Amino acid sequence: MSRTGRWLLVNLAAFQIVWWSAVLGAAHGLPWAGPLTALGACALHVRRIAPETRSAELTMLAYALCFGLACDATLMAFGLIRYAPGLGIGPDWLAPAWMAALWPTFATTLNHSLGWLRRHPLCAALFGALAGPLAYGGGVVLGAAGWPRGALAGMTAIAALWAVTLPLLSTLSAVTVIPAEPEPSPEPVRPLAGSL
Repeated sequence: MSRTGRWLLVNLAAFQIVWWSAVLGAAHGLPWAGPLTALGACALHVRRIAPETRSAELTMLAYALCFGLACDATLMAFGLIRYAPGLGIGPDWLAPAWMAALWPTFATTLNHSLGWLRRHPLCAALFGALAGPLAYGGGVVLGAAGWPRGALAGMTAIAALWAVTLPLLSTLSAVTVIPAEPEPSPEPVRPLAGSL
């Protein structure tokens, strides 16, 4: 396996480790496990990527965190999801820290293990509509969240939200992190042979 292939597997595995740490930690009264693991995974990610894209990548992680907090606040406001208590560092309408930690960690995959979605927005929408409800539903099954208005209402809303969210985040990540192709410089004008 190539070095790039190994990095993509590490990138995907790091997100899975953070997801399991966050969800199981929240379900078992250890809400700090997710944020702590996410901090380590994001630090490893930023250290591993090319120095010229680090600042842009950190910006993307911040965008994903803000976007994710807004998405989760919307779901909570409509009573579509309820999370296990977190570290108590924010208002009640804000997702707990263990849930918030998943968003920037997920963003680390957008230009790497899930980078192929940038070129296929329809696939990104379908992938989001399937994977979003599965991830949230997994959290409910493991005891880290609940469906106040029922599973059908919650999963339908999450499917619709992620069908839009994943293509948007993929596009934003490509624009933010991948440097634009430089404009070709014009060929210098050379004097004709024999001219002064």
